[in-house]
Amino acid sequence: MSKKIPRFSVDPVPNCPPDIGRWLAIIDDARERLHFALQSVQDADLDAAPPIGINSIGTILYHLALTDLNWVYDNLLQQPYPDDIAHLFPYPLTNEQEQLSSVARWTLPAYQQRLAAARAKVHRVFSAMSIEAFREVLRREEDYGVYEVTPEAVLRHLAQHESEHRGEIQPLASALRKRE
Repeated sequence: MSKKIPRFSVDPVPNCPPDIGRWLAIIDDARERLHFALQSVQDADLDAAPPIGINSIGTILYHLALTDLNWVYDNLLQQPYPDDIAHLFPYPLTNEQEQLSSVARWTLPAYQQRLAAARAKVHRVFSAMSIEAFREVLRREEDYGVYEVTPEAVLRHLAQHESEHRGEIQPLASALRKRE
């Protein structure tokens, strides 16, 4: 009996240009790692006061899902969220104090539904994109000023953002387990 050897590579997702498919694979890997980190999280943990930081695990999960949409629709496409998904996100990214909007009383499957729905929209938008559009520098103007961004940089940001928040969730979940 042969043992399967672990393979660490970035294999592009199908049905899009390979360079785009690689970045989609990278954000999907970050999401898989997030779901792995959530295996020890119970519904009661989602709203628990964080022993460190200010955001509950549930608030962070909502933020992660909404950030996918924010970067793709608000920043990149400059379009409203699609009707079939907008109702899943009743709260803005931040509150009046510029802190993450606090979300409570949802189950882990409810957060996972939002994470999956938002990520599916990211895939749909990027899979249809040409490599030229993927690398095009777009100028955007917001209340805080002008900036430039490429769609490729959006995917890099989403991968990094998710990884950083996973790194925030893991010690929160661990600390909550120790309180039991």
